[in-house]
Amino acid sequence: MASYYLHGELLGNVIDAVVRDSTGGRRGLDSMPVIDSAGRPAADVRLSIDFGDESGALSLVLPNPATPWARAGLRTGDQLVSLNGVTVHSTREMQQALSSLHPGDEVPVEVRRNGQATRITVAVTGYSRPRVRFVDVANVTAGQRARRLDWAAGR
Repeated sequence: MASYYLHGELLGNVIDAVVRDSTGGRRGLDSMPVIDSAGRPAADVRLSIDFGDESGALSLVLPNPATPWARAGLRTGDQLVSLNGVTVHSTREMQQALSSLHPGDEVPVEVRRNGQATRITVAVTGYSRPRVRFVDVANVTAGQRARRLDWAAGR
């Protein structure tokens, strides 16, 4: 397990799984923190709208139960009323509100659930994405090198 830090803050822990293959290489599966264009942790804004909902309400879709939105108690099907104190009427307004968030923000979210108004505070965090790495190993045989070249060529 590895820990990733930025400016002294823990961004996340990663379990590094490595698979050796017959090409003389290793494939590693781990995860890396998502960062913005300035190199800072990006806010986890994985929150969507159900575009098939014909009621006109902005029905939430939470694609991943590990998001801070789901962990705070929001559910798929909740109807979004406001986000961070701003009433939201459209997907564009929701995206604008989400784009201003940063890890560490405490965001009040108002929804209607089963006809009842509900207010939930979400502690915004950063998040990680899976990554696959290909790494050469020492002492690659001629057969392994040939298989790797065939694999890279799509044969």
